[in-house]
Amino acid sequence: MATAMTFNRMFMIKAPIIVPQCMKISGADDSTLWHQRYGHLSFKGMNILTQKQMVIGLPKLKESNEKCTNCMKGKQQKQSAPKKSSWRASTKLELVHSDICGPISPESNGKKRYFITFTDDMSRKTWIYFMYEKSEALTMFKKFKALVENECKQAIQCFRTDMGGEYTSSAFNEFCDTHGIRRQLTAAYTPHQNGVSERKNRTIMNMVRCMISEKNVPKSFWPEAVNWAAHILNRSPTFAVKDVTPEEAWSGIKPSVSHFKVFGCIAYVHVPDNLRKKLDDKSTVCIHLGLSEESKAYKFFTERRKKSVDVLSCMRPSNSFPLLSATLQASDADGIVVSQITSFQLAC
Repeated sequence: MATAMTFNRMFMIKAPIIVPQCMKISGADDSTLWHQRYGHLSFKGMNILTQKQMVIGLPKLKESNEKCTNCMKGKQQKQSAPKKSSWRASTKLELVHSDICGPISPESNGKKRYFITFTDDMSRKTWIYFMYEKSEALTMFKKFKALVENECKQAIQCFRTDMGGEYTSSAFNEFCDTHGIRRQLTAAYTPHQNGVSERKNRTIMNMVRCMISEKNVPKSFWPEAVNWAAHILNRSPTFAVKDVTPEEAWSGIKPSVSHFKVFGCIAYVHVPDNLRKKLDDKSTVCIHLGLSEESKAYKFFTERRKKSVDVLSCMRPSNSFPLLSATLQASDADGIVVSQITSFQLAC
């Protein structure tokens, strides 16, 4: 093609413009067409119709090699959670599970609204701490860490929780990094990845509801019921630990349950001589609220003094809870030790 040179020593070429086009090869087949006609029914279902001659006019179809994108958009389901864990801790504190339950209404007598659980994966023993707000999670974890590491002389290696803000704060991450604790955080919207703690919280709350309902205990005493439920579960069988209780798996000592009493029952607690006069009653009516955490004693609530007491001496129990007014005041699970008596008699 000849062309003249322009004044700036350039050659101008006149050529037709080629419009780019995108081509796609597609094969239309009866399988895809009938799949669409039948409202995206599965090919297995349509072949059953053909084989058993349940309809007239439907040909025998072969499943297409291409996945139907509309079926994936409209039918996709979440994969089921595995029924068994593929790995279990073999030593104490190799893996610790944790979760927070709350807010619980009504709030406790000590104004607490949450509790946090820590469960050792090897033994499945559970520890519980009560909180005003979720932001106290790091403080409670520090208390738990100091307690268990001093008890078993081993360090926490891995900590599994959900991705709640109380667990993923910069302070929490920095503390774990400083102490060499590896984190395992569940993926979003997959609570079953933290199933040990989720099931533990559900079991505890189920027991608490049963015990409170049985004796008509005011709901503000839920921390005492939670503590008692955890004490029971640590001495109950579990599928994860064979032939021993979590308490024995953790401590190596077979626990005794002879001290178990009915939560919320009435007991007559002995009044020390220095707290009464000559003609005063030698016992007072109290309500059983579990065990004391600080002392070798039971925890009771006395309506007359409007507080919880930890004592060892009581007798003549009953299995009914008296009708108490809604204005009862009591301490939380970390109650005040009022007296320690050497004699012991309780059978509720």
